[in-house]
Amino acid sequence: MRSTVSIIGSENISCTDLGEYGVVIIPDFVLSIDDYLQILTRMARHTVNGVLHSFLTKDDSQHAGPLIEILEQCGQEVAEELRNL
Repeated sequence: MRSTVSIIGSENISCTDLGEYGVVIIPDFVLSIDDYLQILTRMARHTVNGVLHSFLTKDDSQHAGPLIEILEQCGQEVAEELRNL
């Protein structure tokens, strides 16, 4: 079986069936934590084994607190770098 990589632009992510992907990478953090939750729940509808990676910079620091809460509620480890953002 061959692995497939698809690139979905941020303008199309809201209308894409994310459940068919095992890994989703968001290179630029979404505009709001609600957008992040929407992506996460759309993935979780189909699989509990999917992985969602997001990259944050200091410019995204306003999302750090709510993101930490979400990760903790999901039983995920929170990186110290995120806590210090």
